[in-house]
Amino acid sequence: MAITKTAIRRMAPPENREHEQPTQRAMKCETVPGIVDCWYSCRDAPSGSARHEVNSSRSGTLWRQGIGRPIAERTSLVSCLHSTCSTPKCAFRMERTMSMINDTGRDTIRYATGRCWLGGILVASSASGVCAILLGDDTDALARDLRQRFLDADVIEDDGDAVRHLADAIDLVEAPTRPVVLPLDPRGTAFQQRVWEALREIPAGSTASYGDVARRLGEPRMAREVAEACAANALAVAIPCHRVVKTGGAISGYRWGVRRKRALLQREAA
Repeated sequence: MAITKTAIRRMAPPENREHEQPTQRAMKCETVPGIVDCWYSCRDAPSGSARHEVNSSRSGTLWRQGIGRPIAERTSLVSCLHSTCSTPKCAFRMERTMSMINDTGRDTIRYATGRCWLGGILVASSASGVCAILLGDDTDALARDLRQRFLDADVIEDDGDAVRHLADAIDLVEAPTRPVVLPLDPRGTAFQQRVWEALREIPAGSTASYGDVARRLGEPRMAREVAEACAANALAVAIPCHRVVKTGGAISGYRWGVRRKRALLQREAA
């Protein structure tokens, strides 16, 4: 689908928001043929710094609309949406959007499914290691989820290495206090990778809040982005996002269900 000027304009936020006075600007994109201008809006955040109003989901939509254009054109288009904002939160959004651009070739993902004490489990591997451990009730639904996560890859059900990795993953889920022996290939932005490394440092039987993790990373105001990185984690138990809770210890959302999160924490504390 071609990217049009109308599509860009639709990304501009409403002019009249309560308590906001957005400044809207047009910026000509010299690199991408057919793109007349790219709209963005900034506002004064409570700290006085500018925050970018074009978030990663909108940029991602624009990126998908540009499929079929050369990679350099799409990169330039998304870049110009963010080029005027340099606050940490906006840098995070830019990084997350640009992560969709980095891989120009097709990958091969091989997977196998089985059952564990938490229900269905799917384990998928690339040439570099295990890239997904998904939990759920329906293994067919997990396979569909995997394909949605790796749209640009060839996803193949496999009875070789994927089955061996599946057995190791089931052992890990059965005893989540064990060291992770699987070779991992986590897919994410540099910020997400930092969060996931911090999660792996939380000892089994312990928990940390999203704010705690943000402070350990030296980004105390990015607790929400830490939560988003936890939600983006595709390696259940191996990257223990289940050990992150709300301030005060309340168990919050978990991609594979709060019931499973609580069960994992109870098993680790036993």
